[in-house]
Amino acid sequence: MEQETRYYLLVGDEGTWRKSFEENLWGFSETSKGLWNTIKIGDFVGFYVTSPIKRIVGFGKIKKKTIDETIFWPDEKFFKRSIWKYRIEFNILHKIEDWENGIRVSNNIMLNVGRKLVSRGLFFEIIKNADSSWNTNLQKIIFKGN
Repeated sequence: MEQETRYYLLVGDEGTWRKSFEENLWGFSETSKGLWNTIKIGDFVGFYVTSPIKRIVGFGKIKKKTIDETIFWPDEKFFKRSIWKYRIEFNILHKIEDWENGIRVSNNIMLNVGRKLVSRGLFFEIIKNADSSWNTNLQKIIFKGN
């Protein structure tokens, strides 16, 4: 039985996102391994940058899951050890350069973890806002077969 596509917001600060976009990579720690476990190849993600921006700056699709202890993110370099070894690689479907033009998310959604599962309906609304604001056609890419 094929699992239905799920939709997530990946949540991180500006520095983490700048580094993550170098390799199209996101990581989870040992304590958040369960969040990593539930993500599947083919799921869609929005890239949410926390303060001060507090906006979605792009969208992607999960292409690979790995466990890798290579030191990559700034906090790993600081502590000289792997922290975010449960990793996902994503293809970028669209990312804006000026993050101030990102898409706002409703204030009643708690975005305080590395990834937040959102409903298909909410993700569709966010995509609709992005298409309108950024003059893109992400709805056709993301919702074509779903």
